[in-house]
Amino acid sequence: MNTYKYGRRAGLAKGLGLGSMHCVLFVSWALLVWFTSIVVHKNIADGGDSFTTMLNVVISGLSLGLAAPDISAFIRARVAAYPIFEMIERNTVSKTSSKTGHKLGKVEGHIEFKDVSFNYPSRPDVVIFNRFSLNIPAGKIVALVGGSGSGKSTVISLIERFYEPLAGEVLLDGNNVRDLDLKWLRQQIGLVNQEPALFATTIRENILYGKYDATLGEITRAAKLSGAITFINNLPDRFETQVGERGIQLSGGQKQRIAISRAIVKNPSILLLDEATSALDAESEKSVQEALDRVMVGRTTVVVAHRLSTIRNADVIAVVQSGKIVETGSHDELISNPNSAYSSLVQLQETASLQRYPSQSPAMSTPRSLSYSRELSRTRTSFGASFRSDKDSVFSRLGAEGIDTGKPVSPRRLYSMIGPDWYYGVLGTIAALIAGAQMPLFALGVSQALVAYYMDWETTCNEVKKIATLFCCAAVITVIVHAIEHLCFGIMGERLTLRVREVMFSAILRNEIGWFDDPNNASSMLASHLESDATFLKGVVVDRTSILIQNLGLVVAAFIIAFILSWRITLVILATFPLIISGHISE
Repeated sequence: MNTYKYGRRAGLAKGLGLGSMHCVLFVSWALLVWFTSIVVHKNIADGGDSFTTMLNVVISGLSLGLAAPDISAFIRARVAAYPIFEMIERNTVSKTSSKTGHKLGKVEGHIEFKDVSFNYPSRPDVVIFNRFSLNIPAGKIVALVGGSGSGKSTVISLIERFYEPLAGEVLLDGNNVRDLDLKWLRQQIGLVNQEPALFATTIRENILYGKYDATLGEITRAAKLSGAITFINNLPDRFETQVGERGIQLSGGQKQRIAISRAIVKNPSILLLDEATSALDAESEKSVQEALDRVMVGRTTVVVAHRLSTIRNADVIAVVQSGKIVETGSHDELISNPNSAYSSLVQLQETASLQRYPSQSPAMSTPRSLSYSRELSRTRTSFGASFRSDKDSVFSRLGAEGIDTGKPVSPRRLYSMIGPDWYYGVLGTIAALIAGAQMPLFALGVSQALVAYYMDWETTCNEVKKIATLFCCAAVITVIVHAIEHLCFGIMGERLTLRVREVMFSAILRNEIGWFDDPNNASSMLASHLESDATFLKGVVVDRTSILIQNLGLVVAAFIIAFILSWRITLVILATFPLIISGHISE
C-alpha cells in the first residue's frame, strides 16, 4: 500500500512538473510576442528577423530543457555510486582480503581464545563475550554446551572470522587469525551448520563449493566418508542429480550428508559442527552422527551440541553460560558431580524427554522411536523417489514437446484489467487529449502573431494582446490538464500493478509442489516476476497509453487546423507520410 501511495504522489508530481514546464513555455511566448510587436513598431527590426531570433532562442532553451533528464542521470549515477565506492573503499574489506596475511606451513589445529570481548554489530548493547577464554587442543574433539544465547555459535563465527573480536585474540597454532590469509584460513576449516545450505544445482557441484578444483575421486571419497555415497548411487543421475532449490529434492539427512561431504572434500584440519544433527529425526540423526564420528578422527573438532547424547565421546566438554566457560572436562568427569551445570543440563533434557514420551521408559523409548522413524523415513524416501521420478518425466516430456512460453495476450485482456478504474481512464483521457491539442493551437497562435507584425499598429496591438492573453490562459490550463492526466493514469497504473501482483501471487500459491521444482519457477525467478513484470505491464498498458492518447489529440487537432487553413497543401503533405513513417520504422 505504501508503493501505491508513493505512486500516486509520483504521478501528481510528474504532471505538475511537465505542466509547469509547458506553463513557462506559454508565458515566455506571450511575453516574446508582446515585446516583438514593440520592436517591430519602432523599426528596430522587421517581423521576419524578430520572429527568427525569437524562434532560435526558444528552441535553444527547449533543447537545454530536453537535456535536463540526461543531466539528472549523471546526478543519479553519482548518488548511486556513493554507497558502491564506500563499500569498495572500506578498511575492513582490505583487512579481510585474501591477498593479505600470511599462511602457515603446517596446521596442527590448536585453537585458543584469549580474553576475547565481543558483541554483534546489530546489537551493540548486548555483550556476548567479556574476557572469554577457551583452549581447544590440536586433534581433540571439544564440545560446547549451554542454553540458547550463551555464545556457543559465536565461537564458531569467530574461528571462521565472520566477525572480529572487539578485544582479545583468537589464536591458531599461536598465530592471531586476524594476521592470517583469510582465504587460506577458511580452506583449513570445514563447517557444517544445523540447516545445510544447498544450491539449486547438482550434487557434484554442491560438493565442489567446498573445493572448486576437486577431482571426481576426491568427491567420491568425501561422499563415502559422509555416508552419502549409498543414496547417491541409488539416484538415476548419481552425482549429476539436481537437488532442487535449497535441496528440496532430498531428505534432511541426505542434505546434511552432502553438506558434510562439502565440508571435508578439502580435507580440513579443523572441523566445526554447529548443531549439525539437531534438526534431524532419530534415524537420520543416528546415520549422520555415525558419518560425523568417522570424519572427526584426527581433526581438531569443535561441536556445538543441542542434544547432549551426541557429545558423550568428546575429549573435552565446555559448559558456556552468559558468555563465560563455567565448567570443562569429559562427560564422565562432569556427570560425576551432581551439582555441576552439566549435570543440570542432562537432567533437564532427560525430564523433557520423559514429558514428551510419558508412557515409555527411557530404555524402550529410543528403539521404538528409531523403529517408527525408520518406517517414516522409508515411506518418505519411497514417496519422494516416486514423486521425483514422475515429476522429472513430466518435465522431460514437456521439454520434448516444447512449451509455447511466448504466446501473446490479446490487448482486450490486458485492458480488461484496468476496467475497474474506468472513471480515472475517462478523466485522464480527456485531459490527455486537451494536453495534446495545445501544441497545434500554440503553433497557430505563433503564426498568427507573425502575420500581425505586418499589419498596421492598431491591428497589431489588438491581435498581439489577444494572442498573449490566449497563451497565458493556455499556461494555466496546461498545468491543470497535465496534473489531471498523470494523476489519473498514475492511480490506474499503481492499482493495476497491485491487482496483477495479487492475482500472480494467488496463482503461484495454487500450484502443486512439483511446479516449484522446475528451475524456471525458483523463488528468485518468481520474486523477479512479481516485482518487474507487473511494473512492465503498467508501463505498457497505462503509461504508453497516455502518451498515445496525447499524440492522438495532437494529430487530430493538427489535421483539423491544417484542413481548415489549406486542404490542398495538407493533402500534398499527407502524401509524404508513408515515407516518413517507413523511415522511422527502419530506424
